[in-house]
Amino acid sequence: MTYKKRIVAFGELDNGTLNSLGHLASLHFDAGNVNKATELMASLYEKRTQAFGEHDSRTRSSKYNLTVMRAQRDNNEQDLLNLLVEYTNELGSEHPYTIGVWKHIAAMFERNGDLEEALETWLEVELKLSNAFGEVALPTLSALRRRLQVQQALGDDQAAQHLLIVKHTIARITSQ
Repeated sequence: MTYKKRIVAFGELDNGTLNSLGHLASLHFDAGNVNKATELMASLYEKRTQAFGEHDSRTRSSKYNLTVMRAQRDNNEQDLLNLLVEYTNELGSEHPYTIGVWKHIAAMFERNGDLEEALETWLEVELKLSNAFGEVALPTLSALRRRLQVQQALGDDQAAQHLLIVKHTIARITSQ
């Protein structure tokens, strides 16, 4: 409803109107409605390209989100790998956006049950986050938690004890 009201009041290509469309896409994605989310994000990407140009940060954010949504919808690793190459070349391998693509690739391996690949990729994410933010930063600890969950799923009995420590550490940091 907010999106439709914004179109009437401010126009279809207004930044706030487009932000509302992006929020709708994110809500659908979070709710598991990946097809609708992808449709809305594709529309947002097209409209932001028209309104702001292909290289604007808002347009690029929509492109990133659209790539992630399509990759999940279509179970397509290649789109994420292409985005990873683009971001690595442009921003560097330690940039948060580049690391974010690595995280999506690791999650895709997990969803597909390829736990060995997921484990290797989560380790890569963890190392990159540790280099970028430090060992006890929340992003690093979250990646460590995901890696340990995969290790546990692969039958590593020691991972459970380490996982408990990491979860307690995250809880202590976030409850302050």
